[in-house]
Amino acid sequence: MASVAPEAGELAPEGKLAPETKRPWKLCSETMHVKVIVVVMTVVMAAFEVGDRMLVVDFVVSFFTVVSLDLFERVGEGGAILGVLLAVSCVAAVVWGSRKIEAMEAHAVLFDDASKKILGEATIGPPSLKAPDLRQASDDIDELMGAAAAVFPAFKTEVLQRLVADGSRYECNLKTRERVREKVKIEYNGDAAKIKDLCRGLVVAETLPALEASCAALQKLDNVEILQVKNRLRDPPEGDGPTASGYRDLNVNIRFQGHICEVQIIHSELLKLKTNQAPVYNLVRSLGLVGPLPATTAPETRRRPPKRTRAALAVLRIFMARFAAAQGMNYVTNGYGTDVGLANAGQVLLRTMTAPGLVYAAVMAPPYFFCAFLLLRDLLAQFDSTRWRVAAVAAVWVLQFASESGLALYTAMQNLADGSPLALIFAALYIFGCVFVVPCLAAAAAVSLRRRGRKMHVSRVALLYQKYLGLRGLYYRWKILGLQYATVILQAFAKLPEMGALVSTQSHFGDNAVVDLKGAPSPPAYWFFFIMLAINSLYPGALYYYAARSSSRDADTVAALCDVTLDLSYSMGWVFVTKQFFRLCRWTPVEVFQTLGLFTPCVHLLFTCRAVEAAAADQKTPTTAKQPSKKACASHALLSVATLAVIMVASCRDRYPFKAESRCNPCECEGSVLTSCKLAGVARVWSLDLSDKDITEVRSDAFKDIKYTLLNVWLDDNKGLMSLPPDVFDELDVLMNLSLMRTGVTELPSLAGKKYFENLFLDGMNISSIPGDTLAGSRLRFVHATNMPNFQLDAATFARTRQLEAVWIGGSNTNCVELPHEAACVDHRCRFIEELDAEYFIYREFQKDTCEASYDGAPGCGEIPCLPRSCFVPS
Repeated sequence: MASVAPEAGELAPEGKLAPETKRPWKLCSETMHVKVIVVVMTVVMAAFEVGDRMLVVDFVVSFFTVVSLDLFERVGEGGAILGVLLAVSCVAAVVWGSRKIEAMEAHAVLFDDASKKILGEATIGPPSLKAPDLRQASDDIDELMGAAAAVFPAFKTEVLQRLVADGSRYECNLKTRERVREKVKIEYNGDAAKIKDLCRGLVVAETLPALEASCAALQKLDNVEILQVKNRLRDPPEGDGPTASGYRDLNVNIRFQGHICEVQIIHSELLKLKTNQAPVYNLVRSLGLVGPLPATTAPETRRRPPKRTRAALAVLRIFMARFAAAQGMNYVTNGYGTDVGLANAGQVLLRTMTAPGLVYAAVMAPPYFFCAFLLLRDLLAQFDSTRWRVAAVAAVWVLQFASESGLALYTAMQNLADGSPLALIFAALYIFGCVFVVPCLAAAAAVSLRRRGRKMHVSRVALLYQKYLGLRGLYYRWKILGLQYATVILQAFAKLPEMGALVSTQSHFGDNAVVDLKGAPSPPAYWFFFIMLAINSLYPGALYYYAARSSSRDADTVAALCDVTLDLSYSMGWVFVTKQFFRLCRWTPVEVFQTLGLFTPCVHLLFTCRAVEAAAADQKTPTTAKQPSKKACASHALLSVATLAVIMVASCRDRYPFKAESRCNPCECEGSVLTSCKLAGVARVWSLDLSDKDITEVRSDAFKDIKYTLLNVWLDDNKGLMSLPPDVFDELDVLMNLSLMRTGVTELPSLAGKKYFENLFLDGMNISSIPGDTLAGSRLRFVHATNMPNFQLDAATFARTRQLEAVWIGGSNTNCVELPHEAACVDHRCRFIEELDAEYFIYREFQKDTCEASYDGAPGCGEIPCLPRSCFVPS
């Protein structure tokens, strides 16, 4: 029984080819949706340099969670819901698209089961015969389709009908013109002579004997010449075995009446499975993913890179693992500290957020911990010796302890001394972060290595990434050029404006408890990042310019190592420099862009190091790889440098290096009037030194841009400053220290309700009294009301404060009185008051031994702690 499948391109009633028909291109088709999802996933994999779909999903979900929090802060609950919907949609789309692509593997299982059931151990058909140079007589599509149409009637009667046995049937058609053109373009690189199935027939056997009979009849035909045999019914070496999708048939190319035709013989049950698989197969074929999936081993069992490369990878992993672990703990400790009422320089960003600090910790910390875990796991996998593994983990631990021990142990001791439950938890977090977080992550990594050597399989989506954009991919070098250009844009926008603001507001480094660069100029910090960005702009184009026609793999490996070294520089350099500025809040960014700028290098280094190791096991570079030309490389370098220059000018035009330092730096003055501190807000200034700036007036909204971050305000020695607006400090939520010494102010502005306010310096002022409402509800601890000739001390002034401890009145025309809270009244003027300024005060903060000792040996002068309690101990 014969049936002809209706398909455009068959014989029309007049005996001519039917006109060509084109299927409309559908934007909303399922195939198009899958293609878009797969392409986006491939781009993300290429950006992170990883082929593991689930790891990509993990980090993308983390990104959308950060977006949700950012939208929540900007537009409220609706923004958070939108962000969550984006995250859910992203995961659902990835899962759906991946399952569509990888459904071939499910079909392969069905084919395998059916083949075992139907074919058993039978040997069917002739052995395979290869003819790699098989070609038609012409390479013109119209001529070939005309020839196929001419032989088609005889092909049915003289070939296919003779192959039909009892229990079998045949089907036949002519390939459509549209499909012919697609196949010639994609599979044969435009050579139409290579197409061999314009005229094709399919013999369908219902039983195994009918299948064997049809195969035997094909070998006995005397009017055809058998040119090529693909016998997928037999396993190698006699046959080809099943396709990657599990499909089995006998596919034979014959020469019939001078034209090459195709005959397929298949069992009906396998044909049914093929019909069900057709949509999946067509989708996978359109993406170029047809073929067997390569099996790879776990990274620990691959062939290793050369020793120098391994050493470089180990160093990079050690430093970045320490960075990732520390960043995760920074979010945890600062998030907890924010929620329990601490107010120090590391929490000023989290305090500006509506959501609780621990919510940010729960979102931001796990990705860093996961990165640290994966880096430690890869680091341990580099070594076979337990001794070297312990040494590698010890190196990470030493870096973590050396960097964090000073602040962590001091904070822990303060909280242990307090003894409250909240303080004890805070102490435990700091001790864990300093001493135990690295060993815990390393132990988890060591346990995971028990999977060592287990076979892992590459997914079809990952195959697309590896084929085109992996380290041995066709377009890897083009990807590097594009990715590094994007990196320059991201890091320039994230780093240069911030660093310009920091340098503008602090021209020299101050004291630091870890690496003391006191007095060193700060502008080199800005130029460090600019030079890193310039190198990032130039090295890919320069490297590939000299290797434009080279097939050597060294250029790609060098590019990858340069890339991850820059990643480490961006991350570790940012932490080191901001520590010198003592802008600890920069370690825990909450805005999307700044978060990406700090987190992306960590993830990219992790996966690029893996890619370098994987490439060491594959020494071959594809001969068809698309290499960028010298002109393209030079253009990339010029474009990157130009973009960097534009970003630098656009983002730093109101700060360093394009704006000189003003008299009222880091704030702005109009004449002698303090108008705003906008740039100080950008730089997250926490200590504002406006001493001796000839300020005569302060506007009521001058501090609005730094209301969430400002801890210390120094306005002393502005002798022309006669008054302050009553509400000038109202919005300073975390104000701790205020100095108005030696100014002409006669009436204090309101400081009521300041729950972090501790030190008030009034030495040399002309204030006669302080109303009780001025300090009501504040946590004021120490007042230096010394050398004030008209001042009269009144206990009612402090009656509504919460924790007053001491008032100094030496040199003032007043007497001690009994103060609330059993506070001390000291009729003495401490000698340090004469030389006290913002720099000296901060200096004492970092010199803890000196700070905890007596100021000058006079009674009561050693009672003022340099570090406000609310910075370290929960209130």
